[in-house]
Amino acid sequence: MRKPASVLPFSLVIALLSCTVVLFTCPRAYGNWFLGGGLEHVALEDDLDDFESAVGFTLASGFRVTPSFALDFTLTVSSHDEDVFGIEGDYSRLDVGAKFIFAEAAPVQPFAVLGISSHYLDLQFFDDIDGAGLFLGAGFEGFLNPASSVGFVVKNHWWDGEDVFAGGDYDVQTQSISVYFHYYFMGF
Repeated sequence: MRKPASVLPFSLVIALLSCTVVLFTCPRAYGNWFLGGGLEHVALEDDLDDFESAVGFTLASGFRVTPSFALDFTLTVSSHDEDVFGIEGDYSRLDVGAKFIFAEAAPVQPFAVLGISSHYLDLQFFDDIDGAGLFLGAGFEGFLNPASSVGFVVKNHWWDGEDVFAGGDYDVQTQSISVYFHYYFMGF
């Protein structure tokens, strides 16, 4: 009596092909609000380069308008120590930007982001510094499923700061590297 051929290898091949098709053609979460957060490494440069770089927290929100465009709002907070006098500074930043996604059908999507930003450095027992400027960045966002993603972004901010009380001017460059998680609210 002859043994029937096993269908396991054929079924395994079909299952792998099906998963590949789903991963690479799964519709992404455009047209929906997203909310997320993560960790960000922040370095203050130029006129504020006496402050050490630090890791802070970031909270992000936005709206995926089309498969290749999103509005992005990010709030970042971090705490920095100054090298010369030992001053502590609490830094916060709000970014409002446009995100341009280049491979919207892929599970890992490269993007560029640019926009405007507001900065505030609270120097304990000293004058505070605030200002506004522009930023430019690039990164990758990888979808775990259509409703959630993890990402990595590098941004460079150029801003003019002003001493809130004494009126001194500062030219500042802030560099940041973020790792984040986004959840897309489907159907909103």
